[in-house]
Amino acid sequence: MVTFSTGLSAAEFAKQKQSYLLTLCGVVLREQGGVGTFSCEEWRADGVKEENGIMAVYGRNVGGAVSMGPGSGRLDALLEGDRDTALSAALLWKAGLDFLRDKMLFESISAAPCAAFVGLAERTLFFPPRDLVRIAVESEGGTAWLSGAKRWMHPDKRGADAVDWTFAACLYRVFAGVAPFSVAPPDDAPKPKKAPHTGHRTDHRSDIHTIEDALSGDLREGVLVPAALAAPGLREDIARFIDTHIARNAPGTKLAVMPSCPRIDNDYAKNITPVPPESLAAVAARREEIEQQNRKRIGRKRFLVRNKTLIKGVAAGVVIAGLVIGSFVQAQLERWSTKGLTPAQVVEQYYGAFGNLDHETMSACAGKDAGKADIEMVANLFVIAKMREAYEQKRTVINAQDWDGTAPPPDTTVFGVVDLAVDWPGGGETGDTEGDVTAKARYGLVVPQSFVDGSENGGPVRVSREDALRLQWRKNRWRIAGIERRDNR
Repeated sequence: MVTFSTGLSAAEFAKQKQSYLLTLCGVVLREQGGVGTFSCEEWRADGVKEENGIMAVYGRNVGGAVSMGPGSGRLDALLEGDRDTALSAALLWKAGLDFLRDKMLFESISAAPCAAFVGLAERTLFFPPRDLVRIAVESEGGTAWLSGAKRWMHPDKRGADAVDWTFAACLYRVFAGVAPFSVAPPDDAPKPKKAPHTGHRTDHRSDIHTIEDALSGDLREGVLVPAALAAPGLREDIARFIDTHIARNAPGTKLAVMPSCPRIDNDYAKNITPVPPESLAAVAARREEIEQQNRKRIGRKRFLVRNKTLIKGVAAGVVIAGLVIGSFVQAQLERWSTKGLTPAQVVEQYYGAFGNLDHETMSACAGKDAGKADIEMVANLFVIAKMREAYEQKRTVINAQDWDGTAPPPDTTVFGVVDLAVDWPGGGETGDTEGDVTAKARYGLVVPQSFVDGSENGGPVRVSREDALRLQWRKNRWRIAGIERRDNR
């Protein structure tokens, strides 16, 4: 007989109307012949009994080790044991769910590892009704459902995509030796506050909610060490399957096409190629580098999320301060002007200011509407750079004119104008004559890849541009009055 403790007394069981659990349908699969071929039968509980004051739902035995305690045949427990056993159990589980995918019974069960009982000797799979196994697991303790279900299941995926994601997470546990995501509270998790002199918490969120929030963030961000580094020597097709389903931000996986599940040998060792000791040091160094990058990226993101109210307040303060000191800034702009500069010098100053993020100089070189988009782009990048530099305590933007063409440090932006060449049809570059003069500027604008196609990753790219400039003599100085641009991508 199979029993599932609900953790409820008879009164609580009745009050919560848990008798509906007897009507729910589970599934028993028995492998027949080749891999992936099963006989299928429904399973329903037979009744309820009381054990030591706790109500338990019971039903007929289905073969294999089916129990909720130590030594359980639950997949989540098997994943923590012998690797060959864990791999065989995960492969049988995946084959069973693939078999059920097109059947109506698929919707009545859960794809969580703790909701599947695997009998390797009998080649059976038992999927209890979804609600029944959830209640039974939750009765084991606070984080039991998080450990056995939620850390293995992506919160936004459904159906076949959800199964593939969970299977990839199981494979990561088998080959890397650790689960991809933890249910331990992160080091930077906000601590519950206590009221003065009482010691009682003043918020109403439990530690479980804090852990669950952090876990959901980890699952959605999908940031972890790529499988090939976590499990050196792992077959390339297996590592690619794991990374493209789980490690959303792993190098080379963001735009990859989701691969189909590879054929995996039941023998754990046959899926691994031994790595020479001298190569393991390089693997360990690269793994540590990626772990540091991930911690920095996630730390920065969560800092912004946790402090969004403060940041909004600071932003509002910046706006107010900007209004207050607007006249002062205007006076500064008036103090430095293009007075005394030739048209050629004005153009040189304007394009040279890109890489220095000097939007004030650009504003002084351009008229009211000229270069507005350029100046706004540089001003926005200037504000972002200053905020990041204050938080990270390092330089985050490199002037493209100082860049040697090698890959910049992680999280560093290369920006600016290079290879500027200016033609002056009919003269006018020296400013000998008053009135309007025209010029043609050809140059390369070096920007992050995200400025071009909106992607998150990617290094600096060069955009070739050609600007038709019109300069005017107004108030005893030359300024750019109009820019007509053509990008040559």
